[in-house]
Amino acid sequence: MREGATTRLHELLVEEGLVPEGAAATLARESNGDVQTFLGLLASRYQLPHSPLARLLSRLYGLPAWDGAGPPVAVDLLVRFPPETCRRRGFVPLRLPEGSVGVALVDPGNLPLLDALRRALPGPQAYYVTPRATLEAALA
Repeated sequence: MREGATTRLHELLVEEGLVPEGAAATLARESNGDVQTFLGLLASRYQLPHSPLARLLSRLYGLPAWDGAGPPVAVDLLVRFPPETCRRRGFVPLRLPEGSVGVALVDPGNLPLLDALRRALPGPQAYYVTPRATLEAALA
């Protein structure tokens, strides 16, 4: 994702009241413009609940948030995408109410992953953004 995304993430963290301004500025500076590094530093230093973090990511990426509550993990697709692969690549397949497939992504800016998922999954997919901790919990 573009370097300005860490600036936007910094602004959203403060706006949502999740961390103080000084802490958000430190995270932005230490991440060197990389959103995933920023999120990793955030997770290692602050115990943020999954739902507010999912909301924050939703605002950052303009995608609906997935906080692990629903839609459910598409267990049938975990045969094709083993949990370890999902963890490593940062996604989890979801079963949508109408039977189609959705995907929760840790990094929706990962275009090679999006391309691979579009080719590997049936039909059109709905995309969601999720914190890594939520993904890890869902695949446990």
